[in-house]
Amino acid sequence: MNLSKHCCSAFAEPGEERQAFQAQGHQDYDNFLKYRAEEVHLGGVLILAHCCVNEQGSTGCDQALHLVYKCAQSFLAPEELLEFNYSTYLNSYAECIDPDLLARHSFQLIKAGFARIASPLYAKYRDGKLTLDEFAHAKSEWIRSWSESSLEQALKTTGLRSNENTEQVLNQIWTRYEEEVREKPGEYDDCTFCTYMALKKI
Repeated sequence: MNLSKHCCSAFAEPGEERQAFQAQGHQDYDNFLKYRAEEVHLGGVLILAHCCVNEQGSTGCDQALHLVYKCAQSFLAPEELLEFNYSTYLNSYAECIDPDLLARHSFQLIKAGFARIASPLYAKYRDGKLTLDEFAHAKSEWIRSWSESSLEQALKTTGLRSNENTEQVLNQIWTRYEEEVREKPGEYDDCTFCTYMALKKI
């Protein structure tokens, strides 16, 4: 299932869309723990760190993700936009430490915690170590590094464009993204939310 009004499952429409991504995310996490359990010896300890959402469902970089989708809307055809999805689901802290799930794979939770990890880019801009242009470019390159493959796949899946035109559209999106960040830099003081866990194989 594709998302109808965004590219990130954290902003999926309530109901069937959200449930589909949540179910797949839970299955992926279940499989991950299953295979790690096969690798860890009895009494061994597994240390994990998960990117996750906070209690309000925020990813920590909501504005950055909204802006990617906004820029994509300006250049993609409707059928291309529908194909533009990140194939990820971010668990909540509670989902990460689900005791029933851990027990099913013979893991005992030794310790867990939740952390907010600030992005250094905005702090450098705020402290005068980056110019506005440098900050906007760095933010664009940061999100481009892990978003462009999804955008490119969306453009190629529909077969509406040549390779040359695909490259042009991608460059237009990131140019627009950089311009938008430059206009309102204070909205892009991002962070990452992380659940860390120590699990013992029992």
